Amino acid sequence: MRKKAKGSVLTDIGMRRDYNEDAVCTVPQAHFYAVADGIGQMAFGGKTAAIACRQMAVSAEEIYRDYTVHGSEQKAAEELKAALAEISSRIFQKGNDPEVYRYGCTFCGAMVFEKQIAVVNVGDSRAYIKRKDRDELHQITEDHNLAAMAVKNGYMTYEEAVSRGMASRLLNFIGISEETEVDLFLHDRLKAEAVLLCTDGLSSMVSDKDMAVCIRNHRTPERVCRNLIRMANRKGGKDNISVAVVK
Repeated sequence: MRKKAKGSVLTDIGMRRDYNEDAVCTVPQAHFYAVADGIGQMAFGGKTAAIACRQMAVSAEEIYRDYTVHGSEQKAAEELKAALAEISSRIFQKGNDPEVYRYGCTFCGAMVFEKQIAVVNVGDSRAYIKRKDRDELHQITEDHNLAAMAVKNGYMTYEEAVSRGMASRLLNFIGISEETEVDLFLHDRLKAEAVLLCTDGLSSMVSDKDMAVCIRNHRTPERVCRNLIRMANRKGGKDNISVAVVK
């Protein structure tokens, strides 16, 4: 049995927002951690983030409990993906339609198994891996927004896309449809030193390089979370900031 993973989550209103529409999720007994970012342009964005985190916490506990019986990490990871898709479907049915969206959020969560780390993602909140043999962070999720699509298709650089406001145009989010597409990523736990999940209130303010340095310089996940949020606020704290760190 490998050493148990230790994690911490933290959310902060930032320096310029009146409300915190982010939400975080921690289920230590299921080794599950997540962040969600309510879409500000929607009437119930913050409420959606809270609902998604609360319901995924229940699902994660059930999935991990079943995993301890059947032992298949692949099966548990697929169940995690299916659970998030089902939650998104229920949120869509709660009051959305293709013409009017009142509910919506991003979601990025990670469950740590014996051999692998499973990450599920919808939207532009991110998951990074800090590998033991490398100093830098590696982003393992893909942003579901116009900026990432423009870069992927070679239309422009990421900096150009951000300057045109394309980073805020989401192409996928929780509540977008009855059949939401959820990304699933599996990473070798043995090679990972830490997992970092964050909303764009962190990733848009603090560079990947500086985040990696913070992980190296602080031993406990709680200290990493607190210092990352402090760094984002020192640079302006333009948005709500949510962070989860697992070591």
